[in-house]
Amino acid sequence: MEAIMKKICAAKFKKQCLTLLDQLDAGGLIVTKHGKPVARVVPYEGQDADLIGSLRHKVKVKGDVFTTLPSPSVVLSDTPAACPP
Repeated sequence: MEAIMKKICAAKFKKQCLTLLDQLDAGGLIVTKHGKPVARVVPYEGQDADLIGSLRHKVKVKGDVFTTLPSPSVVLSDTPAACPP
């Protein structure tokens, strides 16, 4: 079942913008000018929340991750260098 979008005129949206954003529900808002829709305001659905913690207990770190590479001067130099075993 889809959420119903509420309609609001642009002048009222301008006056109450921050409050309306704080109260924004899944249905969102349609902003109108002279009775015609000009914009739709919907909640942001980021994917970050799904990614946070998604690899927990699935990745194992072997060794010391902070000292397995050569020094930064070797990594950033133009001459190729072998990584330590």
